[in-house]
Amino acid sequence: MRTLLTIITLSLALSIGRAQQPALRQDGYAPELVNLQNEYRKALDAYYAPFDRAKSDEERQKIRLDPKKDPSRSLIPRFQALSRRAAGTGTGARALLAIIEIDRSDAPTSSARRALDDLIAGYCGTSIMEEMVETLRYVPRCLGRETVLTGLRRIIARSSIRAARAAALLNIARITLDDSETTEAGRFEAKKSLERLRKQFADTRAGRAADHALFELDNLQVGMTAPDFEATDEVGRRFRLSEYRGKVVVLDFWGFW
Repeated sequence: MRTLLTIITLSLALSIGRAQQPALRQDGYAPELVNLQNEYRKALDAYYAPFDRAKSDEERQKIRLDPKKDPSRSLIPRFQALSRRAAGTGTGARALLAIIEIDRSDAPTSSARRALDDLIAGYCGTSIMEEMVETLRYVPRCLGRETVLTGLRRIIARSSIRAARAAALLNIARITLDDSETTEAGRFEAKKSLERLRKQFADTRAGRAADHALFELDNLQVGMTAPDFEATDEVGRRFRLSEYRGKVVVLDFWGFW
């Protein structure tokens, strides 16, 4: 199986003279996609409402939802129809991504797998591909880890968008590191990939994210001493984390994004 380092080497060796990226078509379909997504969320809330109404864990354990009433069954065809009408636009790509996110079938011919194929075939050379790749990291549980990794490798091989290739490389490493079954050799390989990504794609979002990922690997793993920092507590007093060494400390980081 092709290794992460081999993938990076191949991606860096791709011809600089690739064809100019095709432009996305003018997009007037965005409101339709928003309405469809809102409809899906409301239908999903209604589908899972029995769990919200249950007053105890015992009640929740007795609930049995009818898979035939899962809103994805009725709404996926509408997302598919929109993706066809909006083909070549940003909305067309996002409609395909929505299918990947909501389809929970693990069948080899699932709507999600077909949508991934269509996304790569139709948008690999467009500017929206970086956005698509960044989201694909979060769907292995739907498509399966190997299906997503294979799709990311296809994007590396086919895309003319440097930032999209970098994002695909980053997410291959992330998925590998997030998998509890990854061997130490696999983790070492992923780390080397991140180091090369940081060096070769430093001008991309993925290259900068690789820098953060490497800091986490080197400093924020279970059993490591937390990096020291200075902050302000709730009454305005400045403190350093090291002041509490030897004590049980719970840190609550929060913010708005």
